[in-house]
Amino acid sequence: MAGCVILTGLLMKKRLFIGIKINPSPEFLRQISELKSVLVSSDIKWVELDNIHVTLMFLGDVETYKQPEIILQLKTISKSVKPFEIKLEGFGKFG
Repeated sequence: MAGCVILTGLLMKKRLFIGIKINPSPEFLRQISELKSVLVSSDIKWVELDNIHVTLMFLGDVETYKQPEIILQLKTISKSVKPFEIKLEGFGKFG
């Protein structure tokens, strides 16, 4: 999970999502590079190559005191998930 810290009143929040980190193939990286060059004038905020992921669920702005419980629950759930392969086709963006 990653995000930015937001201050709301006395509560600190962080924008979070649940995602799967992927290890992109050289071909995938080539296609990303090609897309970036074609869309150079767009307002797309590109993810750093070492942060490429598939977003499963956007959690939004979450109070920091709730984050340890979310992480604990995700670790518990993920123990029952066996490794799998995924084939990615197409690209998308939020916003």
